[in-house]
Amino acid sequence: MPDLTELLALLRSDDAEQRCRGVERAAVAVERLTHAVVASLQTAGEHGHYVADHVHRFGTSMIEPLEALLERTQDEDTAALCSLLLLRLHSTAGLDRLLAAVRDGSGWSLQAAAAMADVGVHEAVAPIVHRLRTIPLDRAEEILGLLRALRRLDRSLPADLVTRFESPEAPPEALKVFEEALASTSSR
Repeated sequence: MPDLTELLALLRSDDAEQRCRGVERAAVAVERLTHAVVASLQTAGEHGHYVADHVHRFGTSMIEPLEALLERTQDEDTAALCSLLLLRLHSTAGLDRLLAAVRDGSGWSLQAAAAMADVGVHEAVAPIVHRLRTIPLDRAEEILGLLRALRRLDRSLPADLVTRFESPEAPPEALKVFEEALASTSSR
């Protein structure tokens, strides 16, 4: 990798040929850096989300290495992080994983639902509704998160879910979560 001072001098040169050489070297350096960042994400373990919080700063240059990591990883957390990052970078390479995470209620389901709602992935509606139909009623925080995602996707709650959250079997927390989401929806 070229020395940064040397690289900057090439890019600032008055000579067009020197500037072109600087751009070529910078491209090589960025490619190496993006691969190093992805390797750091892969080996960060339970702290991968700290690395992930900053990956977007590299922009679309991260898409190819993240897609490659997504294809080869066997680790669910790494795959989920890659999928979330790719979606943030407007790549749908990990979308199927995110949809499945919501539908199946994985540990990443709330982050996946929120991320898909943030970018307007309307395919997320069916898995969110499915999860709301199957989620244990004592999981108020997850219910609220899913209802918020559904609301951001401009979808109303199906009648069977209204009945489910109003039923006497529903814990008070779930009913409260439903009422908060309903109040927010009706106040728009």
